Amino acid sequence: MGYINNYKVFKILENSDNSSKIIKKGTELFHATGEGFNIKEIRGGGYDKVLWTTTDSGIAQSYISVSSTVHTSTDNFIKPPRQNSKDVVINSYKNSIGLIFKEVEYIDGRLSSYISPIEFDDYSDVYNNLHDKYYSLLKQIEIYKKEMVNVESDNKSQLLKDISKLNKEAEDVYNKKQKNDPDIKKREYVNNKLQKLGYKPESIRYYGDNDYKLKLRYNEDGEGIILPNSFRMKGKLIILTPKEDLNIFDMRTSDEGDLTDLDYHKIDLFRKIEKEGYDGILINDFAQIESEGNFGHRSIGIFNNSIDKLNVNVIDNVEHPDSKEIERMFKTKNWHSKEYIENKK
Repeated sequence: MGYINNYKVFKILENSDNSSKIIKKGTELFHATGEGFNIKEIRGGGYDKVLWTTTDSGIAQSYISVSSTVHTSTDNFIKPPRQNSKDVVINSYKNSIGLIFKEVEYIDGRLSSYISPIEFDDYSDVYNNLHDKYYSLLKQIEIYKKEMVNVESDNKSQLLKDISKLNKEAEDVYNKKQKNDPDIKKREYVNNKLQKLGYKPESIRYYGDNDYKLKLRYNEDGEGIILPNSFRMKGKLIILTPKEDLNIFDMRTSDEGDLTDLDYHKIDLFRKIEKEGYDGILINDFAQIESEGNFGHRSIGIFNNSIDKLNVNVIDNVEHPDSKEIERMFKTKNWHSKEYIENKK
């Protein structure tokens, strides 16, 4: 877990007493979101009624999701959906790679009938033809073996040659049949489609049934559309500047957060601090940074009643910092995002 040990929150917060700190007028605080945003309606979340901010734009932007994601396997694409919520979503994003199961019907919650995607039709035809040919050859071999009992020794030599030739042909047909197993060909189709979208398997399993983590976007009908692996969600960076000094309660009990006792869940304490007249709280927090996992930092939560004390500006089209951005921030100790830096020029 990463942690910003020399985080500059200590520089912008001036001590008033042991538990109270002052955010000076004009200090920039940052909040970022990937959702639609109306400046006039900025408020804390419904869960805690706190508007969470950081003192660095790069950390704030780590709260913008790279995308919605789903973990799935190749076989989830090639099979018709069962009747549960997860499979309904899975079936909807099959359409993104041209696989549509039609006339899917259930009886008592169990799959009863369906029409497979037309892309899969040829696979079954090729396999079935090879299957029939293979067993026809086996039947002919058995006929020749029975004839061996009744023929003269001079003729057995030719029969043995014929049987050997049929055995070789049957082996070749069998190998082709195995390579053209419909499920294997269907998996190849799916894997190739996903590779063209830039995906690599999280793990490779039995006969091409691979595991993937895919990026999704849901349309107005709730259907999942598979996005290219290079996709990164765009969001907004909101810059909040106090019009006056803000009185902040420091509720941290140590310099580092505890994942087993998260500060941002202590809502009863928030309400008590708010009633005592504070503008907000300082907590230890954790961001989910794509290249780092859980990443400790400090957050300043502003109570709803104090949001009117903030000037609000917005930078559009920002995104979750990629691994190169995070590496730059670590090296330079400058935790501002490239979008913020560019906007300030």
